[in-house]
Amino acid sequence: MNNGNLKIFSSSQQNALNSQGFFKTPFFGKEEIKELEKLFYSYFQEEDIAFFFDSLTGSRNADIRREIHHHILDICNPHLEKIIANFFPVIAMFYTKKSGNNSELGMHIDPSMTLADFHHLGIWIPLSGADEVTGKICFLSGTQKTIPPYHALSINNPFKIVSEELKPSMECVEVNPGEAVVFDNNLLHYTQRNLSGKLRIAIIVKIIDANAPLVSPFYNKNLKVPAIEFYQHQPDYYLSDSFQQLAIPANSIKLDFTIPEPMAFEKQDINKFRKT
Repeated sequence: MNNGNLKIFSSSQQNALNSQGFFKTPFFGKEEIKELEKLFYSYFQEEDIAFFFDSLTGSRNADIRREIHHHILDICNPHLEKIIANFFPVIAMFYTKKSGNNSELGMHIDPSMTLADFHHLGIWIPLSGADEVTGKICFLSGTQKTIPPYHALSINNPFKIVSEELKPSMECVEVNPGEAVVFDNNLLHYTQRNLSGKLRIAIIVKIIDANAPLVSPFYNKNLKVPAIEFYQHQPDYYLSDSFQQLAIPANSIKLDFTIPEPMAFEKQDINKFRKT
């Protein structure tokens, strides 16, 4: 990272982030977990969750996104500031996973929110923890250094063909209640099935360098030669009525460069990602 000013205070955590792409750390206490669960149920009922996976960024209600973002950050920021300096929280949200055989969240990389020369991290905190029953998060260590850095829902998942073959090489992380996993946004991952019979509620906070531009890619298929365009947003973009994921962003500035869509990985590419 050449331009970012984000800093991890612990050298061991920084080394793990550099090499593996993630680290696990104590985060919430029991009372904070209860407070966040109460906050979730003050806005949502389980029967209203339409899909196996649902998040606040999927809500059309910007007022709800904004309220929950600020409530979660009020609780998270004192802990984040003990671990990380010089960061900007793009969005804090709930992410739910229903229980069932179809509840595995397939292999993917989360959508990009800044340019490649800056830090972009995710903080994942399953409030009741994550284990063999509720579903661990699994990472392919080191891929944050080898995979093209721009991802969005408008861009085809390049790992669809090779997902099952890569799973044996991935590290699945058990998380105790109150622990957080901090990971590089460019790290390949998936989450296992939730078979607990209960809704799993997690907190996700996305952060970038405090001095980074807020930028997202969009694959524009309507160009003469389809390509990935880049749009710079206002700091509250993900909390605003302008936010969307599958169309050209409104009220944002188009940057003056494009890149081709990354090619899909085929089965002959698997050894590029396996641990040596």
